[in-house]
Order: sequence, then C-alpha cells, then structure tokens
Amino acid sequence: MTDAVATDVLEHVKRRMQGMWPKIWKVRAWVNRKKRNGDLEQPHHFSEVFLTESAARRSYGKQLNEIKTWSYLAKHSGKAEFFIPHVFDDGSLAYWPDHEEFIENYEFGF
Repeated sequence: MTDAVATDVLEHVKRRMQGMWPKIWKVRAWVNRKKRNGDLEQPHHFSEVFLTESAARRSYGKQLNEIKTWSYLAKHSGKAEFFIPHVFDDGSLAYWPDHEEFIENYEFGF
C-alpha cells in the first residue's frame, strides 16, 4: 500500500470514528500550600475519569467540599474542575476540557 493510500484510509477511518468515542467526564481537584521558604507543596490532589455523569457529579461535590475546608487557611490555594476531557484521534485523553469549556469549576487562593 502506498503512503498516499494509507493516509487516505486513515483519514477516512478518523472521519467515521468522530463522535464515536463514549462520553466521559473528568473531575480534578487540588490544594497548594505556600511554605515559609516560598516553595509550594500539594497536600491534596485528586484526578479521576467517570463513565456516568451522575457519578462524576457526586465526586465533584465531594471534592468541592474537601477543598472548601482548605480555603479558610492562610497561604492555601486550590481548584476543583468538572469537565468533559478532549479526546485525541488515538483515543487518549488531554489534560484540558473539550472546547476549553468547564461544566463547573471552583477556585480559591492567593
């Protein structure tokens, strides 16, 4: 098979598969703390992918409550994010949301 034919076949497969990836949701949360010497440490970090929106919403709610308890402490910052991650052509997930849109997010800090 020539390179041109292989490229055409691959493009055809990509076009047919667009929109066929199952819908997934991602919840990500973290808290950072500034130490006296200026360094940052991360006392809390969470990142998980879900197959159902209801499970993702429950997890986001739990993470939101968790990081809000940290928001009252000085020198702390944090974020909770709930989004549909961007899926690359090969099926791998990007770190950022699809179309750069968050379903919900919450941020506090310095």
